[in-house]
Amino acid sequence: MEQFSVARAACPEGERLPLVWRKVQYVMNRKLTDAQISAAFVALGSTGQSVSVRALRTALRQQYGATGKTARIYEVCRKLRLPPAPEPPPTGDLQRRLLLAEQGLSAAQLARDEAISRAERSEARELAHQDRWADEIHTLRAAVEQLKGERTRRQAVEDQVLRLQRELRAVRSSAAASSSARLKNGE
Repeated sequence: MEQFSVARAACPEGERLPLVWRKVQYVMNRKLTDAQISAAFVALGSTGQSVSVRALRTALRQQYGATGKTARIYEVCRKLRLPPAPEPPPTGDLQRRLLLAEQGLSAAQLARDEAISRAERSEARELAHQDRWADEIHTLRAAVEQLKGERTRRQAVEDQVLRLQRELRAVRSSAAASSSARLKNGE
C-alpha cells in the first residue's frame, strides 16, 4: 500500500520552499502460516546444523519478507524440535486383538472348568473304588478270623467225636463181653 507524505525542505527562516511530495511505502503486517515457518525450519535443518530462532527469522525475512512475532516463532520451533510422538496403534486392530484375547480367555476358562469337573469325577470314582475294595478286604479278613475260630471248633468237635467213638467202642466191647459172659453163664 502506498501513501504519500508531505515533507518540507529545510530552509533558512523566512524563506519558503515548495512542498515536495515523496512516496512512502508502508508494509502491512503479513502473518506467516505454521506451514511456512515449518518449511523454513526444515530447509534450515536440512543443512545439518541446529536451527536457531535468529537464523529462522532471517530465513523467513528472506523468503517471505516478514519475520513473524518472536514468541510465535519460538513456540513453533519448540514444537518442531520435540521428537514426534509415537503413533498410536489403530484402535480397530487393538479391539480385534482384545476380542480374540477375551475369546481365548473364555475358552481357557471353559477348558479349565471341564478339566476340574473331570478331575472331581475321577477322584469320586477312585474314592468309591477304594471304599468298595476296603470293605471287601475287611469282610474277607473277618471271614478268615471266623474260619480260624471254626477250625479250632471243628478240631474240638473232631476230638470229641473221636473220644466219643472210642468210648462207644469201649462200651460196645464191654457190652459184647458182658453179653457173651452172660450167654456162657446162662447156657
